[in-house]
Amino acid sequence: MGDCNLVDSYGNIFDKVINHERGIEQLRKYWVGRSIPAQPAIFFRRRLLEVHGCLDASLHYVMDYDLWMRFARENHFYHIDQTVANYRFHSTAKIGDRDWRRIYPECMIVYKRYVPLADRILDSVQRVFSVIR
Repeated sequence: MGDCNLVDSYGNIFDKVINHERGIEQLRKYWVGRSIPAQPAIFFRRRLLEVHGCLDASLHYVMDYDLWMRFARENHFYHIDQTVANYRFHSTAKIGDRDWRRIYPECMIVYKRYVPLADRILDSVQRVFSVIR
């Protein structure tokens, strides 16, 4: 996966997502913004879709996150140090104009699908302690 510019409706770059090499361990710990690989910047072989299935159409906002989690159970994402895509935000997009709160409920659905309860409890405790420090 490469890096991705975040672009407003006028074509102005307002931020950049720098993807990082990651596997299931990294994806399962961080289920909200900046941790999910920037979708248009990921390249993969078609065979992964044949093995792990296509997008889950029951999810409206995070069908890509669900797909990455399925891929990551048996694969690893590697980083290409190049900007390979622009991700355009605009008011008529599904997520709206950068309103990430819309996706949180679905992020939790996907998180619960792929992370066992004991690990979710551990992740929560670690998040609390990182805030306290």
